Amino acid sequence: MTMRQKLWITVGLMWLGMLILVGWMALEKRETLMAERVNSLRSFVGSAQTMVERYVERADNGEFTAEAAQKFARSNLSALDLEGSYVYAFDSDIHLVYHPKREIGSDMSGFRDDNGVYFYRELKALADSPDDGTLEYTSTNADGEDVSRINYVRYVPEWDWYLAANVYISDIQHAFWAGVLKMGLIAGVIGVIITLIMGWIIRNVLDDIGGDPHQAREAIKGMAEGDLTTSLNVKPGDERSLLAAIEGMRRHLAESMGNIRHASMTITVGVGQIHDGNQDLAARTEQQAASIGETASSMEELTQTVRQNAD
Repeated sequence: MTMRQKLWITVGLMWLGMLILVGWMALEKRETLMAERVNSLRSFVGSAQTMVERYVERADNGEFTAEAAQKFARSNLSALDLEGSYVYAFDSDIHLVYHPKREIGSDMSGFRDDNGVYFYRELKALADSPDDGTLEYTSTNADGEDVSRINYVRYVPEWDWYLAANVYISDIQHAFWAGVLKMGLIAGVIGVIITLIMGWIIRNVLDDIGGDPHQAREAIKGMAEGDLTTSLNVKPGDERSLLAAIEGMRRHLAESMGNIRHASMTITVGVGQIHDGNQDLAARTEQQAASIGETASSMEELTQTVRQNAD
């Protein structure tokens, strides 16, 4: 990959990281909202249980009859409210003991939600289990939309009452997606700004280099091996980039090597001429030596002749 591709891949990874961060923050917010909603529901049902247990205690103390105490308890349950949610109660036979919208004594053992779950049976099993959990309930509202609610139940064994309440969690889903949209827009704006800045930085870095660093590496490697003939692809008018500097260095080295080669050739010619002069001088020296030898012979003959004449 080229340097440009690597840098833009880095920008892409930055975008991916921002998207992951947005999703993680949105999920954290959703879990926080859900935890707050569940804690509110538990406190709401816990308050109802405390109130009912107080009437149980007052009935046991003889302050009220059991029937009167239960009547007062139902009246006080009707006054409890949590963001439009209410408390209802049923017994072990899953007959309603109190419900603000249904008739007391109604058999709810066969009631199922839109998913086919026997809702009241599951609530009773949840109250009888050691786990302090919640139950999700799905239904259709007046507008035909599917809505989800979480339910919480507590048991009052003295009266065999199961106190339960529910709160909507569909608004949590809406808040979750609204948060995702909001954080996504913020991250998008930040990402666009960072992308523009990174684009400007990438362009300036590549302009300073003059091309891909791979070209510079290959050019320097070739020059190190003695190849000064391969020119680099430098943009027209580029005089300040790294590749332009390397190309200038290559041209100067090539010119210097040409000058050195020319000087070497001149020296070689001079050496040849000196060699030829030396050979000519040697030949003339040999000729002079031969002449001297002949002269010596003539002198010797002359000496002999003189000696003979003297004799």
